[in-house]
Amino acid sequence: MTGIEDCAILRSVGTQTVSVPEIRQTLKQKLSPLFPISRVAGDVAFGAATLFCSLYLLICYLPITYIGFIQHPLFTWVAPTGRMAQFLYWPFFVGSLMAATRGPSRNRAIRLSKIFLGCQLSVGGILLVIAFFRPESQAIFAAWPLLYGPNLKDATPGQGSYVGSLICLVPMAWIGMLKLSSVGKFFLQQDDRARITPFLLAGMIVSSAYSIECWIRYPLSFFEASAGAALSLTLWLAVMTLVFLVLETTSRVSGRLGNSGRVLWYSRAVCAGSVLYLIFRKIVLQAVGFNNNSANLYALAFSASVTLYVAGTIAQKHAGMFDKSLPRLPGIHFARIGFLVAGGSIAFFIGLRFARMDWNGLISAVSVVIAAALLLGACLATSNRTSTHYRSTLLAGLVVLDAAILGGFALAQLAAASGEFSELRHPLLEKQEVYDPSLLALQNLFTPAVNDSDDQSFYQFLNQHANIQHPIDAPDVELTDDWKTTPGPKPNIFLFVIDALRRDYLSIYNPRVTFTPAIQAFAKESVVFQNAETLYGGSALAEPAIWTGVREIHKHYPEPLPRMNALWKMLEADGYHSYIAYDFITERLVPHTQDVTGIRGQFKTWQEKEFGPVLSELEDRLSKRTDRDRPVFAYSQPVNVHSLVAGQFHEIYHQQHAGFYNDYALALETVDQEFGQFIQFLKQQGLYENSIVVLTADHGESLGEWGRWGHISIAPEIMQIPLVIHVPERLRSRLVFDTSKPVFLEDITPSLYYLAGHKSLRSGEMYGHSLFTTNVAEQPQQQPDHYLLMSSYLPVFGILSGDQKHLFIVDATVQRTYYYDLDRDPSASQNKVTARVKTKYEQLIRQDLAKLDNFYHNGPSAR
Repeated sequence: MTGIEDCAILRSVGTQTVSVPEIRQTLKQKLSPLFPISRVAGDVAFGAATLFCSLYLLICYLPITYIGFIQHPLFTWVAPTGRMAQFLYWPFFVGSLMAATRGPSRNRAIRLSKIFLGCQLSVGGILLVIAFFRPESQAIFAAWPLLYGPNLKDATPGQGSYVGSLICLVPMAWIGMLKLSSVGKFFLQQDDRARITPFLLAGMIVSSAYSIECWIRYPLSFFEASAGAALSLTLWLAVMTLVFLVLETTSRVSGRLGNSGRVLWYSRAVCAGSVLYLIFRKIVLQAVGFNNNSANLYALAFSASVTLYVAGTIAQKHAGMFDKSLPRLPGIHFARIGFLVAGGSIAFFIGLRFARMDWNGLISAVSVVIAAALLLGACLATSNRTSTHYRSTLLAGLVVLDAAILGGFALAQLAAASGEFSELRHPLLEKQEVYDPSLLALQNLFTPAVNDSDDQSFYQFLNQHANIQHPIDAPDVELTDDWKTTPGPKPNIFLFVIDALRRDYLSIYNPRVTFTPAIQAFAKESVVFQNAETLYGGSALAEPAIWTGVREIHKHYPEPLPRMNALWKMLEADGYHSYIAYDFITERLVPHTQDVTGIRGQFKTWQEKEFGPVLSELEDRLSKRTDRDRPVFAYSQPVNVHSLVAGQFHEIYHQQHAGFYNDYALALETVDQEFGQFIQFLKQQGLYENSIVVLTADHGESLGEWGRWGHISIAPEIMQIPLVIHVPERLRSRLVFDTSKPVFLEDITPSLYYLAGHKSLRSGEMYGHSLFTTNVAEQPQQQPDHYLLMSSYLPVFGILSGDQKHLFIVDATVQRTYYYDLDRDPSASQNKVTARVKTKYEQLIRQDLAKLDNFYHNGPSAR
């Protein structure tokens, strides 16, 4: 063949010949619709990877999310997903950069990309040099993502993770600016004023859906349900009207300016970015207790980066860069509407499905926002396409009406935040805001972020004392100086802390319970403390309190934490062989030594560390042990009844427990059976009569009471715990104890000290005390008049009166104050806070937190 030089190669196909250029042209025509789709997919992939990496680093920075997601056994997929996103970051970045430099102004975009990339690498290089000469600075955490991309592998709680989360967003922001610069001149149609009808329809749908869900799930009277629905409808119509007014205003203002289409585009982008900032700052970050200037900065950077990136991508579409060759499929309009309706419905049902995992309303509030946005899009897509011009007088009237409704709601939130007029706030409003997630989302949005009153300074004070991030040296906790060996054998100790076990789900505290017979039988041979409490809503502080025997500061965790572990010091001094089912908290508390045998140590998931497998291995090891002359200590904190786990790892049972949360009751029934079998094992092995067996919980659990779920806050069902202690008869017969007095987790370790023969114990406000003594004189003669309570994860603090009849709570995340008379209202459903009550209890919280600061040497001078 000849003519190779001019690409005239021919191939014979039957009787026809086709040239290579013709084949290429045919393939290009066939595949061309895929190119814009692939570019959009690449843009989405880079945006998703960048946001995931940034949010991952932010999660690591915040103690509550680091413990709740990164280290949590239920979310083991988070870390591998982060590593995958980090691995794919650079390929997605290159693809998005190539897409950003295409378009009518391609040459200008390429020049800008070189400038942006050069500046990023130069700044990263300078920071790297600074980090080399000043290793103590945070420069390396900013240099790394600028030069190499996100560093998720070494992310830990600390300022470096926060800096990295911000820097991750930089490339996303400047690529968005590149996209905007590459499209050249583009414009939106100026005559695109929508009708108000779809906005009102969307408000009605959102309000009705959540009101119906509220009626079904919660016991509301007809008046409460009707009034709540009316309130929800009024507020959502006002919100949707506000959205309409913003769009109408931008259309009118841009119409009076030159290049009106471009002005309209940028003005709406600014509005969208502002809304995203409010949602992310007031709903997402507030829900995880991130409320300070750093939160403001991150929310601003996040919303600006996302807005620039999305605006650039959409601008490219409007400039015709994506849709020139997209096929026009029949029915695509109806498919889009169906997608929006389906998306809104899915978001709605996600909020319902994960309600029991939604401890602070985050999932519910975000699902409300997504559902409302998608349903509004569906209503706009189905509305009449003809534009409507409304009279200025009508629009002015809507502005006044909207200001009255939403302003009144905002003033109600301000009253709740300040507490000065809380007694004027109708109880129905508080109840509906807890029950109805759509009202919860609006409540968070309209809660004042800035308040110059004394209340704001108190909320700031609480934020400073919660999730403390600066290092705190762990105090050396010594409960006794008397380590003399006492005559006779040391008792074995079995300490079982059932995570999230409620007191009222045990028959020994609640006669209506029929599903805990083994614990009932164990209690008959043991001491049952009727008024046991935890001071901490959550394992992160409650579990260390058991081991240390002292009050905990709101820090995860003072280091080195084993220095505070008074129980471990006793076990070492008395020569115990310990069998411990390590979790992510005991890993920090208890060193791995030759005196410790790990139980189920090779397993990491919650399912593999449930009570049954742990007890089976413990029984096997106790049966085969060769050092039978040594006393035994065993510890486990099974999670069977934890609300995030209960019902997930069990067979489906048809048995129902009327009046109780069934998944929780079924899980507890399994725990009861397994505990009973272990007690029988101890008896068969001849260990029971020389063993102290402690059955307790680190905290309780809210199971939907008054809309409350989980244990992230403070409520009676969270703070009230069971405490049952079996003491060998040879010891018990000589002891004095009072089962009616308030007792706390900090009292467990001092009690074990005393029972093991170490009776000379230190005392003080920060220390627990032994529940057992040999005479009445050794018992505490005077009970404190109040106790400081705190959430383990959020800036939520409280005061419980000494007689356990009054509960005061202040929640700095939503700036709310509550006061309950537990004698008349044991379930804490009627908020009775007044300005006088608020002043009294806030002063007590300040005093108690100051005492904790002093004990832990936490303060400006200590830093």
